[in-house]
Amino acid sequence: MYSIKRDQLKYLSFSSICLILLLLFSTCSVYSPTANESKSDSSEPVSIEDGTILKDDVVDLNYFRSFRQGRLVDSQFLFEVPLEQIQAIGAGFEPFIKYNVKVYKISYLTKYKGKIIRASGAVSIPVLPQGEKASIVVYNHGTKFSEGDILPSSGMEIGLIMTATDGFICFAPDYIGYGDSENIFHPYLINEASNSTVCDMIIAGRWFLIQEKIIPRCKLFMYGFSQGGLVTMAAQRFIENNPFYKHRIKLTAVATGMGPYDLYDLSVYPVIASETYPVPAYLLFLFIAYNDYYGFGRSLDDMFKNSYGQLYLELVGQNLGYYDLLQYFPTSPAELLQDDFRADFLAGSTEFNSVIDSNNSIDGWVPQTPLKIYHSPADEQVPYANAQAAYDSFIAAGASSVDLITLPPVDHMTSPLYAIYDIMPWFESF
Repeated sequence: MYSIKRDQLKYLSFSSICLILLLLFSTCSVYSPTANESKSDSSEPVSIEDGTILKDDVVDLNYFRSFRQGRLVDSQFLFEVPLEQIQAIGAGFEPFIKYNVKVYKISYLTKYKGKIIRASGAVSIPVLPQGEKASIVVYNHGTKFSEGDILPSSGMEIGLIMTATDGFICFAPDYIGYGDSENIFHPYLINEASNSTVCDMIIAGRWFLIQEKIIPRCKLFMYGFSQGGLVTMAAQRFIENNPFYKHRIKLTAVATGMGPYDLYDLSVYPVIASETYPVPAYLLFLFIAYNDYYGFGRSLDDMFKNSYGQLYLELVGQNLGYYDLLQYFPTSPAELLQDDFRADFLAGSTEFNSVIDSNNSIDGWVPQTPLKIYHSPADEQVPYANAQAAYDSFIAAGASSVDLITLPPVDHMTSPLYAIYDIMPWFESF
């Protein structure tokens, strides 16, 4: 603690075969087919995690594989961002602006509530000198209320660009509810949904590198701030504890910042109990998302006063982003939430209480991958106590490679700039 795919191989060239074998079966691979996945029998139905493909639908193994989570569906080159443009948008990140960046949108398969869906994200690649290789960094973005907040798949999300210009290959999921899956309401701060999205993005990203004949270094990092901090910590726990993913995704190091890791006790509950909160749209987003994902059936007016719930959906539908939304809602939770709903929540008697608590990212595991947790004690949106509680819990459980880094007393939106000055050199040290 301190401050601050085998049946198509005959169509490939020998060099391509070697590349795929190297990437998929090397010790640094994040995906390798199991024995069962290597068998093809189109005469029988094939059972997969989300159901059974009917016999008449099973044509061959390729068709079966097309339903796999993490399968790369499509990729599109967007543009190359020159250094001059990166310098123009990267004030404060000057030491990390080193290379031009090529940006691609990718589409892949993931799972949402038991069904396979199409999701999207971006891959940004630094234009390195010939012969040099880059490590992979997974970047999980913070809260996006709408596409007005700039998604990774647009190609211009700041974290996507800054990670790559520093010399890393960056994988950045849009998350479910955005990009290719925009018909779904984003399951905000729900770990079950974000875990599969992130893990499948990593697998799809590696398939993309194979497609582009890019061989990365055998290092895989992950980081994120705010919502991205929670997504990152939850994904680390999921990868390390999940039998399917832990043999396919090998993390080297992880950094999280300003995340609501103890989502109920140290984040949502104290906010609702408080007299004022600077970003009331977070509460609207959270309750609408949980109501939708868990099928509680609450009406918006049952939760929010003055038709604020409907107003929120209308504004987000117009692609208004973070700063635009601030002016429309009262900063007092008592003025935002219906009195009975707020009182029942604070009494622990709503259907929301237990499910929010179940999205705690701290309990029930001991981090195995080196982890750094960043937070500012002056964070006005996500209490510093989240970082302290996570650190204390991990150390008490026997973790030996977890550090808590206390940032200077700066606000929530400024904190990532301070954290990145430690995170990037740390990743480069491996």
